[in-house]
Amino acid sequence: GYGILEHLVAEVSQTPFDEFIEKEIFLPLGMSHAYMDVHPDGRHLEALRYNGDKQPIPSFDFDHRGASAMYADVHDLLLFGLFHLKSHLPHQRPILSDNAIEAMRRPLPGDPHIGPVVLGWSVNAHSRWGNIAEHTGSMPGVSTILTLAIDHNIVITALANSQHKRIYTLPAEILKCMVISEIEENNKPSSSDDHDDAAQTENTLVFTFPRQWRGAIETPGGPIPVVMDMPSREAVKVILGRGEIAVDMQDISFRKLYIFHGQCSSNINTAFLGDPHTLKFELFLRDDGKRLEGSVSALSSLGSIPYWIALE
Repeated sequence: GYGILEHLVAEVSQTPFDEFIEKEIFLPLGMSHAYMDVHPDGRHLEALRYNGDKQPIPSFDFDHRGASAMYADVHDLLLFGLFHLKSHLPHQRPILSDNAIEAMRRPLPGDPHIGPVVLGWSVNAHSRWGNIAEHTGSMPGVSTILTLAIDHNIVITALANSQHKRIYTLPAEILKCMVISEIEENNKPSSSDDHDDAAQTENTLVFTFPRQWRGAIETPGGPIPVVMDMPSREAVKVILGRGEIAVDMQDISFRKLYIFHGQCSSNINTAFLGDPHTLKFELFLRDDGKRLEGSVSALSSLGSIPYWIALE
């Protein structure tokens, strides 16, 4: 379908398809790193693609470029998504009216075996996150997803230079963290004492003490083992790597009984940030309290780098 649209656009506009996309979509939306096939300045900027055996895949072309030959970075895809949320960013020129954007996500009758048809999006108006629109892509060495959480005005995109199923679950995991935090902030009790929070229901997960958690922080250099000791709400220690030195966590809090916040001075061999730096943890109870996972951000005066952490 998109290959046919590619030829129709070129025929009707009397303009090569890549030039039309650059002029009518990328430039108006400020997508300065997006391009078709080759960047306008002649460079190939795309990431090297890998197969399932982690071997590089030679460069290849397409016979349906309208569906497959566009390259963009995360920032440009977020700009594209924000336009479709009707954010009206000051540096973007509207390429569609708000009514047209809505029409693209409006389901039309389709094949009864496939379901309703929309233009360019997979839509779900009744997800646990409200109204969701998504578009995914997959080919040898590529996995992508762009998700619009319309009711929460959130855009999420994930890209990989390999085929990896986890890419397609990341938006839901991110929304679970972001929307929970948003709901909590909107319903935060006036009392500053988190320890006396009694607003739990039958489905609320609760930390129990004492408890020891073991797992790893996932980094580009490989997983870093983590042991976290929680003898009580007031005392939490963490051991990183293969060392045996336990570091006391500071600024500890347990929000809504199932979210842990804390930080410590340490390092996870992140040369970009220098050494030492601060590690800030935000962890959520999962799987009936059997797992503790979330983010750990390495912070220094040079910036911050987030990592995924999972403990059991």
